Formats: sequence, C-alpha cells, structure tokens
Amino acid sequence: MDTVCFQSLLPSTYFLPPNSVVYTGCMCDDELAQQLKPVYKREGGSVSRREQWTDGVCVVVITDHHRSLFATLRAAEYLTSLLLVVARLLDGAKFFYVEGYFLIHGLPSTLEVAKKASGAGRESEKDYRERRPCKNPPT
Repeated sequence: MDTVCFQSLLPSTYFLPPNSVVYTGCMCDDELAQQLKPVYKREGGSVSRREQWTDGVCVVVITDHHRSLFATLRAAEYLTSLLLVVARLLDGAKFFYVEGYFLIHGLPSTLEVAKKASGAGRESEKDYRERRPCKNPPT
C-alpha cells in the first residue's frame, strides 16, 4: 500500500468537508491497509482503489556505514492511464496531489491528471522526491 500518499491525505480530511478527499491508487488488501482504511473513512475520506496486484516491497541493507535500498514497485508497474477509470473523481476534483513515482511508472497517468488539473480554478501539487533505489546514498 502506498502509505506515504495515503497518510499525506489524512490531515486534509480534518479541514475539508466529509467525503471530499479521495485516495485513488493501487493497493493490496494487506494488514496495513486494514488498519488505515477505517481511520481514513472515519475522518471523512473515501478510497477508490484497485486490489488486484501485490504491493511493492522495500528492503534496506545496512553494513557498517553503508546503506542500500532495494525496491520492487509491483502495483505501480500496472498504473497506466487505462486505470484512470476514476474519471468522474478527476472531473469533480479541485485539488490534485501526484507523487514522484508517477513520473517513473505512470507518465501517461500523470499527463492525464495534469490535463484535468489545468481547468479553471484547479490546483495541483507534485511530489518529486526520489523513490528509486540509490546506488551511492550519502553517508
């Protein structure tokens, strides 16, 4: 489950009207999802998701003062513009938040969201933090 995005949206549910914040993306039905979904719903958010694929996995290997991150994104690899069957949500959205992994694994989806966000009175926020494995991370 993409907990970074999911948890980033949670605070916005405190300030916006109930059911006006929607998480849409790929996640599996794992233990973490079972913990977060009820909290998100209780706070007035809703979830539009695909559960067909296994979530990504990240592993950090630490040896002495060296650190290596290995990741497999799995669900993100299936994130194509065809999955944007949530067009009605995009049409009604006023604000958009797109994470950096979209640029690596979902550029067509990012462009589709950008087209929708370019309408009058709409805002978009992009998170370009690097999420790919670091070859030589800082020590």
